[in-house]
Amino acid sequence: MNTGTRKSNGTEILRRIAGMLSLWRVCGNAACRRAKACCGRAHRCAERNLAALPPGVQDFFGALVAAKSCRMSFEAFQEEMAGSPEVEAFFAWVAAANGSKLISHLRKDGDAVQNAT
Repeated sequence: MNTGTRKSNGTEILRRIAGMLSLWRVCGNAACRRAKACCGRAHRCAERNLAALPPGVQDFFGALVAAKSCRMSFEAFQEEMAGSPEVEAFFAWVAAANGSKLISHLRKDGDAVQNAT
């Protein structure tokens, strides 16, 4: 894999993370807010905007990164985090960003993911 491909893959991963965390909501780039997606330089977005997320959302993301770095399966992460304040904060943030109510499969009281506007 050449350097350009690795950089492109890294940028794509950062854009996915930005989307998952709804970073467009706190981004200073009007194009990102209009598109509700990262449209600018993905690496700069993460540097600038992660700190602007609510603390519980930052904690959720930190736990996810830590789990991935320990090669924890997503299923194990789900079990460990189910019903935690970090999960609640993350899904409240996503619901607010998307203007919908969201019930997560990571919540103790939810059996499935459901989006409703």
